[in-house]
Amino acid sequence: MIRPRESFCAKIPAQMRKALLLLALAAVPLSSLRAETGEIRDLSNRRYFEETLQAIENAKRSIFLVMYELPLDPSNRTSPVTRLVEALTGAQNRGVAVRVVLDQELKTQRTLAGAPMKNLRAYHVLKENGVPVFFDSLAKRTHAKLLVIDEETAIVGSTNWSREALDENYEANLWVRSPGTARELLEDFKDIELLAGEKAGAASQGTLRIARNFLLDKNQGPRLLNEHAERAFRLYLFLAARQSRGGPDEFDYEEAAQALGIGPMPREAYRRQIIKVLKKLESYPLIRFEPRHGKDAIVRLLAGTPAENYFELPAEFFSEGWLGRLTLRAEYSLLILYDQSSYPRTSPVIEVGLETLEKRYFISRKTLGIGLKELARQDLVEIHYGKTLDFNQREFETASYVLLPFYDPPVREKKLRRLEALYGKYAFGKAQGYAAAFFKERDPEVIETLLGLRLAYSPEWLDLAMKEVILKKEVGNPARSLPYLIGILKEWKEKGGPVLTMGVAR
Repeated sequence: MIRPRESFCAKIPAQMRKALLLLALAAVPLSSLRAETGEIRDLSNRRYFEETLQAIENAKRSIFLVMYELPLDPSNRTSPVTRLVEALTGAQNRGVAVRVVLDQELKTQRTLAGAPMKNLRAYHVLKENGVPVFFDSLAKRTHAKLLVIDEETAIVGSTNWSREALDENYEANLWVRSPGTARELLEDFKDIELLAGEKAGAASQGTLRIARNFLLDKNQGPRLLNEHAERAFRLYLFLAARQSRGGPDEFDYEEAAQALGIGPMPREAYRRQIIKVLKKLESYPLIRFEPRHGKDAIVRLLAGTPAENYFELPAEFFSEGWLGRLTLRAEYSLLILYDQSSYPRTSPVIEVGLETLEKRYFISRKTLGIGLKELARQDLVEIHYGKTLDFNQREFETASYVLLPFYDPPVREKKLRRLEALYGKYAFGKAQGYAAAFFKERDPEVIETLLGLRLAYSPEWLDLAMKEVILKKEVGNPARSLPYLIGILKEWKEKGGPVLTMGVAR
């Protein structure tokens, strides 16, 4: 039996199929492109919603969605955005394999309206309903608006899943039924780089329990922080990790000295130093310390290994050698973020106001800010700063955080040295300096991207874009980012060179 739709599609070369898809973005009239078979249809403007909704509801095997903007308001059940999201969850419930990738870039207009991340509500709703949903990486912007149904039908164009795009804007889209095109699109978009917290990385070595009260009782962790008691703080973490792993009560001074970075020095010298720290912890009181003549001391945490009201710290913090590598401010800020991450949530993103952290953990905003920036520079956390409004129209600072996996610092250092040897000390130093503007001077991938930009667009263009555009943005401005820098360079290339306004690059 002749299947006209498939035979029509088979005659279209791959490059032509992609060209037809791109015409949607240019809003080209499609009357000359339509075929009687209905293989390609115009879904511009208001036609998009009903056709897309029907395609999702009729899906039998799979749905793949990539969306730049999906600002969901779950309270508005009649909104076209809500109806599309409900159609996705309905498809998941009836056994269709659904996968969604959302851009997670901040949108400043919506931030001031109280939504620090434009797609976060949609992420929560999809996640809670069992739909595999992921945020893309901070390193690149996912600007696509793509839907692939059953690996044979693609809907692609300019329409975001937003009220404005679905109800008001002029938008251009195409519906294409072509298994070949669908497979090509799936292949092109299958390797979208995901947010670090979304990746299925190497298996963790486990987690260690720390009593939440250590951070919430101002006479415990906050007191150690305020007194700048670095060794006491780190020894407490060492003891908590040891006890959480079921270690013996007998205290190993040599092991503790190694963990705290004490030495090299005579055995009696480091024993005296550690005993002094143990007595300090005992005075708080956080531990029970029992010296024994001729034997190892007995040391126990008074709180024991908590069975409830605790947060977890990955064992890699200790096994990868991070204890003592960071400053006290950074270590304390890291514990705060892991405590925040332990509260129920459906997203890898931690959203919390700086004022809230300041009050909850008895830590000054200045101390917290310094610690968080150090964590960002060490590539242990991604930070988006913003502002929002409360119900009394009072503006206050907020931030979104993503905890990144611990890595082996010596291995990371080898990667950096390899880049330095490959590109030269001068180029590497320039790229690393610019990476610092994004708090990424220890990230080989970001530095290598910047080195690649120097070659692709010229060192002069990169220097101009950084100095006249990126570095003039305040820290926390969403435009002070690597994707924004890449966008500037691409725009300049399209226009034949840097655009200057009043002597300033744009």
